Amino acid sequence: MTAAGAAPAAPWRRAADGLRIRWSVLQAPLFGLKVFGAAMTALYIGLALGLERPFWSMLTAFIVAQPLTGMAVAKGVYRLSGTLVGASWAVVNLMLFQGAPELQALGFATWLGGCAYLAAIDRTARAYAFVLAGYTASLIGLPSVETPGAIFDIALARVEEIALGTLCMTVIDAVVLPQTAGSVLLQRLDLWLRDTRRWAGDVLSGSTERAKARTDMRRLIASAAALDELRGYAVHDTPVLRRAERILHVIRHRSQVLLSVLVAIGHRLATFRDRPVDPTVELDPLLRRLTAWINADPGAPPDPLEVAALRGAIAAQRPDDAAIRADADKLLLRTLLDRLDDLVRLWVEVDGLRRGLTEERDVDEPAESLARHRDHLLAAMVGASAFVAVLACSAIWMATAWPQGSTATMMAATICALIGIRDEPVRPAQQFLVMSIAGSVLAMVYLFVVLPRVDGFVPLTLVLAPVYLPLAMCLQQPPRAARVMPLALNSLALIGLDQTFTADIAGFVNGAVALNIGIGVAVIVLRFGRSLGVEWEVERVMQAVRRDLARLAAGDPTLGRAAFESRMHDRVAMLFPRLAGAEPPLSARLSDVLVALRVGINLLLLRDATAALPADGRRAVAAMLRVVRDAPASGRGLGRHLAETLATVDRALAVIAAAPATSATTQALLTLAGIRNALLWHGLMAQPLAGVEPEPT
Repeated sequence: MTAAGAAPAAPWRRAADGLRIRWSVLQAPLFGLKVFGAAMTALYIGLALGLERPFWSMLTAFIVAQPLTGMAVAKGVYRLSGTLVGASWAVVNLMLFQGAPELQALGFATWLGGCAYLAAIDRTARAYAFVLAGYTASLIGLPSVETPGAIFDIALARVEEIALGTLCMTVIDAVVLPQTAGSVLLQRLDLWLRDTRRWAGDVLSGSTERAKARTDMRRLIASAAALDELRGYAVHDTPVLRRAERILHVIRHRSQVLLSVLVAIGHRLATFRDRPVDPTVELDPLLRRLTAWINADPGAPPDPLEVAALRGAIAAQRPDDAAIRADADKLLLRTLLDRLDDLVRLWVEVDGLRRGLTEERDVDEPAESLARHRDHLLAAMVGASAFVAVLACSAIWMATAWPQGSTATMMAATICALIGIRDEPVRPAQQFLVMSIAGSVLAMVYLFVVLPRVDGFVPLTLVLAPVYLPLAMCLQQPPRAARVMPLALNSLALIGLDQTFTADIAGFVNGAVALNIGIGVAVIVLRFGRSLGVEWEVERVMQAVRRDLARLAAGDPTLGRAAFESRMHDRVAMLFPRLAGAEPPLSARLSDVLVALRVGINLLLLRDATAALPADGRRAVAAMLRVVRDAPASGRGLGRHLAETLATVDRALAVIAAAPATSATTQALLTLAGIRNALLWHGLMAQPLAGVEPEPT
């Protein structure tokens, strides 16, 4: 018997579900086989070609391995380009300062710091190229400080070995049952639309579970950020999406605007519904109709007649121009209905764009450029940490004439470049150190117990497979990959598979100790260099938000709507991992940025309408804009500044409402009402007003 009211599943659907389950179970072993196979293939070819250190090719295959083909291709391209640039600098630096090891060390430290700075500023997949350029120079150049004449041959050998490993991994991944980023992007986009439907229904129905609504909103923010990252990889492995890249850019922008519109709707509905008498009761049939329309069959395109009927029903509920001048509630209700109309329009556009991806349609409008948040001070701190780590290790190395000093310095450089650019680098660096120590133990077991009994490539593969095949399988999932990657890489580096087998216990111990000391130095430097905490970094973002709002209030013509919107959404994506587990009021900063986005858009609209206002209206708006422009740079005093801002907004509303009804005065009233509602609920990144509950959605 089936559940009451439920029809039994069709046989073909049950079979498809079964196949999906079996495929999901097989994905990890298949991925592990591809990675391990690529690594062993790279090692075999490197041995056959007589490369100096063929195990570098094997390491590269593990490093380049990614769960999606587009990711592997992108990482391989960035790794090759970064390696070429880094190797070039290693040659130039050693030749330029030949005979002066102190200046050579300073050159490597400065190069690494500059590359880490650029990677922290970029914050895209392309940042990996800067990271590689930074620490590859140290990996190639530091061991050659005492023999600079051989640096060109060493650099060429490293590039050949890394190119071989990259080529083996990308070719095998692309040929053997590839999992494209494009197909995952389309699946994730459909899931995002489904979650947006659910959240939109909660917002429109006035769900009282505000904690759940906040959780849903944050999940959508995280999903949107992941979609934007996947978009960058999908163009590498899916020709259809590469041709439709402009549509992907437009979808990104529309989806971001859709989220902010839903936030604005939620704020207005919460404002009304928290009153003893809810003025939006008469809108309930319309809101239910909108909810049903959004949650209709996702497989069917929106009916143009139904869309026109919905927008007509929304227009019929709009208070007229006279009503919004006489009643503040009517004014706010008008802004709510405008946002509902935006919701319908945006939903139709996003749905049509999604269909255009698979139908290979194009869009007429150009893709807007993406503006990102850049914190030069934080990036400089990342670069300074890398600079200090290399100099500290180099100073110890040269002062003590430590034979393994170059190894310690190389590892300090690698960790500071690779992990130092993360939002919170100390804990991952500590984890890297722990797993690296475990990798040293694993390498010792292989080097002195297992490998002396092995003769031939096939037996070598068989004895490595029980350990490195499961490790390769773990690389498919990023959380596991972060833990097992240092175990795999450092153990293989210490084993150092080469043309001839050598097992020197003293050399091994010295190398392992130096390797882990270098990582330990990086951990210490990162702990001190990034010790200001999440609160400080979040406050830096909020200061940048206030500066942008001040620029908009001052009428800065260089800050347009597209740049402002994309930068604000980038800040939301940047704050999300930092605030995922934070406690209030810090966690409220995520919603504060979304509210500041709405305030900024209203400031832009107000700027366009101000020129056509009467003289007293222009003066009132100018007074309000001066207050916004002069907001404190820090969080101190924002509560008092908020009260002053609200007072000037109220004065401007009163003056403009008394002016003759024109399109400009109506636009000014609507934008001022939107700004006022946002400030009442969120306090413009300050503490909420007394007696007002923050974050309604």
